[in-house]
Amino acid sequence: MFFDELVEDDEVDANATHALGLLAAQFTELLSAVAPEKDAPKPNEREYRRRRRQLDAILDNLGIAAPFTWPTVAQAVAFAKTMQPTYAGRRQYLRELYEPVAQQLQRRIDDQVVGDPQATITGLGRQAELALQDPAAIRVELARIEAAMHQDPSVAVGKAKNLIEATAKAVLVATNRQWDANQQVPGLARAAMEALGVDRRTTEGHDQDAAVLMGQLHALTNGVAAMRNKIGDGHGAEQVAVGVDLRHGRLAVRAAVAWCSFMLETLHDRPIER
Repeated sequence: MFFDELVEDDEVDANATHALGLLAAQFTELLSAVAPEKDAPKPNEREYRRRRRQLDAILDNLGIAAPFTWPTVAQAVAFAKTMQPTYAGRRQYLRELYEPVAQQLQRRIDDQVVGDPQATITGLGRQAELALQDPAAIRVELARIEAAMHQDPSVAVGKAKNLIEATAKAVLVATNRQWDANQQVPGLARAAMEALGVDRRTTEGHDQDAAVLMGQLHALTNGVAAMRNKIGDGHGAEQVAVGVDLRHGRLAVRAAVAWCSFMLETLHDRPIER
């Protein structure tokens, strides 16, 4: 069977695709076990426990809570029967535990297909180390984004704004520029672009098309700041943002990374006396 092949290796592979297979195998095992006694096959407790150890370790590494916490199938069946007296109810109960976690894992898999945010975060960290004498502030914001991305998208939006701010200030420090302590993120971003000579006004003198693109690049910082003010975690929001999901967090992070990556690459490629 496909699921049996997935769990042959005892070494835990922190991979969402592997975890999704393990999760589906556990779900199938439990669905069979909670059937009426005359129809329920004898569970393979050893395989259940082995898969559970692997799955729990992977989910923990991914920051996802495990849905099936029972040490044995027998304990799972006993608990399910106390929760739901009918087979249909027990199936629905297990499905409600399974589906949210399966969806989270599928989103991680989809990220790999459409452009892994984790890979961009790692890449930006390397760029910061190459371009800056002290990349610590950017590293801190990247770690915060990584922690929040799948757990709380509104926090990821706020940290994406912080990443832009940290990068802009790092560029200004590297180019010996001053800034107003009350300056907002779009203003800091503009000042950093001017310091590197990649703002729209400077670029217009030699390349009109590039100037338009630089204007649009700067607009990303405006957009991320506006999104943060509307649905992010800053300023002690009076109410929880409604309708914010993973796609909003990914959008804000990718927009921030696009601007920050260009700025750090430009700083690295255009050494400036410090």
